[in-house]
Amino acid sequence: MRSPAAEGLRWPRLWRRRDLLALVIVVGYGALAVFTALGANVGGQGLDPVLAAARQRGALRVAVDFGYYPFSGMQHDQPIGYDVDLARAVAQKLGLKAEFVPSNLDSIYDDLARGK
Repeated sequence: MRSPAAEGLRWPRLWRRRDLLALVIVVGYGALAVFTALGANVGGQGLDPVLAAARQRGALRVAVDFGYYPFSGMQHDQPIGYDVDLARAVAQKLGLKAEFVPSNLDSIYDDLARGK
């Protein structure tokens, strides 16, 4: 029969293992953040191949359904609206120009799959 003292020793070991696992996970996420900040490459494309393609193209392509004013619309053949302004601000922050691709919400996933 085990003594209560022997049973009590199992819990601290278990907690030490959990603490060690948590430390490994935190250090792993920290390393990932550092590598991302330094511009790490995976397969020569960076960590995000979509962003790498946008940078190579020089433009952030944004699918927009222009029928939802005030979020998106056309005025004098120019895209306008909240979504358009937001996309332009994001593109500017990334150092890219915004390129708007007309789409509708019914086919947006198909358009993305086709690379439109």
